[in-house]
Amino acid sequence: SHLHIGSPLRNLTSLVQVEEDNRPNCAFDQFRKKLATFLNHFLPSHHIPLPDGIKCFLHSEAFIESLTLFQKVHEHHYLKVHYESTTTWKLATDYSDSKNPSFHGHEHRNSTLIHTQDKDGNDKNIFIKLLFMFKHTVHEHTLDLTLVLPMDASPPSPEFITLHSIICGALLVPDFDNHGDYFLVGYVDTDMSLRVRRNLI
Repeated sequence: SHLHIGSPLRNLTSLVQVEEDNRPNCAFDQFRKKLATFLNHFLPSHHIPLPDGIKCFLHSEAFIESLTLFQKVHEHHYLKVHYESTTTWKLATDYSDSKNPSFHGHEHRNSTLIHTQDKDGNDKNIFIKLLFMFKHTVHEHTLDLTLVLPMDASPPSPEFITLHSIICGALLVPDFDNHGDYFLVGYVDTDMSLRVRRNLI
């Protein structure tokens, strides 16, 4: 694998508790329902059986209830990503955490570049903010997942992705004159500068 997820919390957390603990953050609204929707598409596409013989749990209240009562996740705070540098064509490594609760007195979320597809199935790369990284086990398959905030839409809408879609880390700085806009900082990251110049983003 090109990534390693680490720094796990000591105990697993129920999905209900995740919602309760993050109630002030609207990005976690309907966390269980959004996760059920994501798994409904992700599991069949990766040939992983759905829980309890359910054929489709999109909009399934029974499955969402099972998430409420039984399902737990293991939150992690550390991510190491290996990628091929466009500067040297050698293996490089980025280190990220999902959140820093007190970075110069403010909460900070790290950003990354990911590979995904648009609604028409076309490949594209976009920037996202990491919100909540976790491991979730379904039928003995352990999934490395994260809740993210995609930066390619305004306003951005939180969604789940697999951590394995991450390409590398990215440094984004808010544009304080335009709320919701960000600058990509490339002068400290020659790899990212070349990705922009070569239209690899």
